[in-house]
Amino acid sequence: QYDTVIYDGPSASEVLRLVSAPASLQWYLSRLKKGFERTEIGRLMLPTILEVTSSMLDEEAKMVGITTSKGLDAWGRVEALLAGAAGTFSDRNLFTALLVVNNQSEAATSAALRLWAAASQAGAYVGGVVVADVPDN
Repeated sequence: QYDTVIYDGPSASEVLRLVSAPASLQWYLSRLKKGFERTEIGRLMLPTILEVTSSMLDEEAKMVGITTSKGLDAWGRVEALLAGAAGTFSDRNLFTALLVVNNQSEAATSAALRLWAAASQAGAYVGGVVVADVPDN
């Protein structure tokens, strides 16, 4: 159990993809489900796909020591899992992003503003900007 984990990575775009992945997957899965429900072959395949998914979720849960709820169908369990993951990045008590900017560069400031907007659109909580004063050599 950690109070704070600080991640300082080389690529902000990779972190943004990670942060936005749960919300993006929710969107794609909802479209996929609608597509399956509209076609005859999809309606035939969907129960099998959900049963396989449910089995995989049960096995994964057993490996990490989580008891699963049989009350939720596989689709509901996947949606709940993704909603929980997406909620983690938007809860300021669990996740806070800070952007570090070189104040000597207008390009860096512009990139930080773009990243702030992208992180907000991805559902991440951005707590602020840290301005690094980098001296000229």
